[in-house]
Amino acid sequence: EEGRNLTNGTIHSFDAFSEATRKAWAAAHPAVDCAREWAKATAWLLANPHRPKKRLAAFFTNWLNRIPAPLPKAPAW
Repeated sequence: EEGRNLTNGTIHSFDAFSEATRKAWAAAHPAVDCAREWAKATAWLLANPHRPKKRLAAFFTNWLNRIPAPLPKAPAW
């Protein structure tokens, strides 16, 4: 399964995920820069080696799901 392998501290780049997976993430989270969030998630993984993730696609999907939705813009008076 894609994004499943995290061995020897190797972290896949965002581009290692298939285009279909990246498009699905972008469609599900249109207000989010998924590549930037992947960089944040990678930094978290590096800072927390005692909490390794084996299923990176699932980890990142959950990461994106925890981002608060942007607030609607207030009407200009």
